[in-house]
Amino acid sequence: MSYVQGIGTLAAGVALGVLATSTYFRLWDGRASANEGALLRFSPDFTTQVIRRLDPNFAVCYDQRTRVPLWTLEHLTRETITMGKNVDRGNSIFREDNRIHTFFRSTNQDYSGSGFDRGHMIPSADHRSSQESMNNTFFLSNIAPQVGKGFNRDKWAHLERYARALVKHYIGGLWILTGPLYLPRLDPTDNKLYVKYQVIGPNQVAVPTHFFKI
Repeated sequence: MSYVQGIGTLAAGVALGVLATSTYFRLWDGRASANEGALLRFSPDFTTQVIRRLDPNFAVCYDQRTRVPLWTLEHLTRETITMGKNVDRGNSIFREDNRIHTFFRSTNQDYSGSGFDRGHMIPSADHRSSQESMNNTFFLSNIAPQVGKGFNRDKWAHLERYARALVKHYIGGLWILTGPLYLPRLDPTDNKLYVKYQVIGPNQVAVPTHFFKI
């Protein structure tokens, strides 16, 4: 690349950065146009991760790029897994997290007809001492797309039950870290590794390739 080409590329990059910065602040006071908003909607925010303490016993780190949690942390105790009076999972509904900007928020529409379950990273059955705590696990900022039959409703559910069984043996409870993974796979056409994942819905919610629970 020549000196002139290099200066031209740098100038273009600076111009785009200034435009993005200007648009970002204009979004918040309502002066940005729809076209300007599109510049940022599917691009990372300045801070791509938002940490939300949804309940006294659990928190999520939400990834605004993928529209799913980066990780979740919960304190699981004998008290949190004990069913409280009048607590009913049927009264809990999946709902948007209004603390996440609409540009980076997942919605129920994203999951509708996708073929994937709305999979809890922090299970509702882990926090059923009160209706409020159970409800707080249904924020979509705590949810990621999961295959239903064979995983979310089977193997993953078995792992969650195992964690609840373990907590009965520890007076202080357990701290559990859960989240998605996007692991590389070998492409047989060129024998190279690539990280590829599906996205669903109008907000292009990422479908993780794997999950972890520690």
